[in-house]
Amino acid sequence: MQRSRILILFSSIKMFFRRGFLYFTAAMAASIFLGIMPSIGLLKLLFQNFAYFFILVAFVIWIFLFFRIYYKKIKFFNYHHLSGLLLSILITVIIFIISPPQFKILSDETNLIGVSMMMFQDKETSLPIEGLYADYARPEYSKTIDKRPVLFPFLVSLIHTLSGYSPNNGFILNFILSIFSLFFLFLFFTRLFNPFFGMLSILILSSFPVYVMSITSSGFESLNLFFIIFSFFIMYEIFIRKDIRYIELLCATFVLLAQCRYESIIFLLLIPFFFRLPVKNEGSRYTFCIYIMPFLFVPVFWQRRIFLNMPEINKIGQVTFEKAEQIFSLTNLFQNFHDNIWVLLGLDPNLGFSPVIAILAIFGFYFILKRIFVTKEVDLPFKKLVASGGSSCVVLFGIITSFYWGNFKIPMDNRLALIFLPYIIFCTIFCIHTLFHKRRSSHLVLSIFFLFHLLIYWPYGIQQRIINGLSLQYEYGQVMAFLNEHYKKKQYPLIVAEQPNLYIIHDYSALSYSAVNNQLRKIYSSRQINKIVAIQRYHSDSEKIYKRTVLNKEFQTKELKKIRITPYTYIKISEVLLPDSKQF
Repeated sequence: MQRSRILILFSSIKMFFRRGFLYFTAAMAASIFLGIMPSIGLLKLLFQNFAYFFILVAFVIWIFLFFRIYYKKIKFFNYHHLSGLLLSILITVIIFIISPPQFKILSDETNLIGVSMMMFQDKETSLPIEGLYADYARPEYSKTIDKRPVLFPFLVSLIHTLSGYSPNNGFILNFILSIFSLFFLFLFFTRLFNPFFGMLSILILSSFPVYVMSITSSGFESLNLFFIIFSFFIMYEIFIRKDIRYIELLCATFVLLAQCRYESIIFLLLIPFFFRLPVKNEGSRYTFCIYIMPFLFVPVFWQRRIFLNMPEINKIGQVTFEKAEQIFSLTNLFQNFHDNIWVLLGLDPNLGFSPVIAILAIFGFYFILKRIFVTKEVDLPFKKLVASGGSSCVVLFGIITSFYWGNFKIPMDNRLALIFLPYIIFCTIFCIHTLFHKRRSSHLVLSIFFLFHLLIYWPYGIQQRIINGLSLQYEYGQVMAFLNEHYKKKQYPLIVAEQPNLYIIHDYSALSYSAVNNQLRKIYSSRQINKIVAIQRYHSDSEKIYKRTVLNKEFQTKELKKIRITPYTYIKISEVLLPDSKQF
């Protein structure tokens, strides 16, 4: 007995070694070492100049592994696949028509575009803060390292390369991601059940108000959602096919997923589980890609190390900032738990979710547990899928809810709930399948029901009440509308603002008030700037200007427009005049 156990242990170790698990682990340890050992100054230099190329290699490997599997299968693209793809495209087009894309969470989304601009121009992974732009000279920007994951700006930079730079290319990327998210969700449920339930999953996912709000933004949540859906699709393929090629593709997907959002790195914990799976082609070997992948995490370690001890500051009002004392804690978990469950149950659809789907998901969760533990009617691949999905869902919910700003009722953080849509939809579809899979006559009724559900809940996504309450978003939209109407790009206006990074991405020269007060004359004499436009903030009651938007007394202003932002504040857009010069 003891001898047999030793033989089993030896066999397991041998299997791990043969399949590359030890090599993978050693490479991961080396990448962690390379990621955390250099000094902060060196890390910033390395991240700024080399992170782009790490992401490029990771993306190329993912594309290679994807087409290695699927390029031959395109010819088997049948009527059902085509109908799922066409419905995904149609739904996405309608959403973008009824809810036009716009920047919503500032300055997260504009900063992502700023990083993509630097990737496009200089292959640098940096964020332009302020600077001077002219199409006849090299831009001069003050730059820093951004704390946000870099896969989204990298993909936007590829769109810049193909179509030319535009700050709106983030919307194009999310349009594409919406189509692929819906389509791969369709493929997943088609593989799991049949095409009808795949079509229902498209209607259900696209009906969530939080989905409508997210895909019509320029944020990275849609990218994260796509890779999670794709990961579960590949997981199920692995459980069914037991093919090493799918395991490699899944590992490459996890590399990219870790660079979508911070919390998605937890999916790496599933990798050892997939290395231990028996495969059909025992004599096969992993390609060189599997041994490169751990080193592609190095930029993640660099970035986390750079921001490890920096304070977390969140803007919660026009002039109010909050500093997090404990970023993750049990206190945060208990405080946010009730609110997050409330949001996910859809008790207020304005927060992005549906109570109808929540009820079906709860019953579906019950049916799943009953099938696994009571009737034991499900096969092993399904059990493994539920185990992988359930464990990742619990860990994600725990991490996000214990986060200082992980409250889904907060407008800035409601988008964090998007990640739970695949889990909710899985339980919902399982419930519907359990109740109706033997009643084909009910398919038409179900289709009509979920179509009406979509039409009922789309208006909540269109109105976007939770986001529209953000004053900075409203201010930004109003200011950009004014600038686009009155100033053409060739006039080279210089924008003076509290947050000049918001305007740099639109090819405007933009500086902060501190920079302008120190060097406006120098700027005016050295650059062909036709206009200098200041965006200043005032108290509505006292008419006093906010200290952060005060120009030196030597500068005079000519008011162009006044815009009320809140009951207590308004902004004034003015042209700046030098005391001894003609009006620009």
